[in-house]
Amino acid sequence: MNDWTPLPGNLVANDVAEPIIKDFRSKYRIHTEGYPPNIPTWCTFPTSHQVDENIFNHSQLQKQGNLYFYHERGNELYITTLKEIQSYFSQRNPWETNWDLYVFNASLAWCVAVTHELADGPAVIVVGDFPQFD
Repeated sequence: MNDWTPLPGNLVANDVAEPIIKDFRSKYRIHTEGYPPNIPTWCTFPTSHQVDENIFNHSQLQKQGNLYFYHERGNELYITTLKEIQSYFSQRNPWETNWDLYVFNASLAWCVAVTHELADGPAVIVVGDFPQFD
C-alpha cells in the first residue's frame, strides 16, 4: 500500500528539466556564501514574504497556464496546473511535509516555496514579482 500523495502534474524529462532548474537556481539561489552547498534554495532567496498555503487560491494564479512544481530533494521537475497543485496540497499526508517544494511560472517572475522547516512547521514563502506584493 502506497500512502504517499502523488506529486502534481507530469514529470519533465531530465534533458528538458535541467536548463529550467539551472535558470531557477541562478535567479533564486543567490545568498549562498558561507552556507553548505546542500542548503535549501528558499534559505538563499532574495527579499521574500511569508504567507500561508491559501496563496494557491490567489486570483492572479487563476490566470496562469501551466506551472512548474519542483521537488528539490529529489531534483524532480513537474509541469502541472494550478488545480493539480491545489489538489496535492489539500490531500498530502502530515508526514509529507519534510520536503522543500517550489511552484513557479515559466518566466520565473515569481516563486512560491513550501518549506520543510521542522522547528516551527512548514512555511510558505513568496519571492519575486508575485502580484500580491506589487
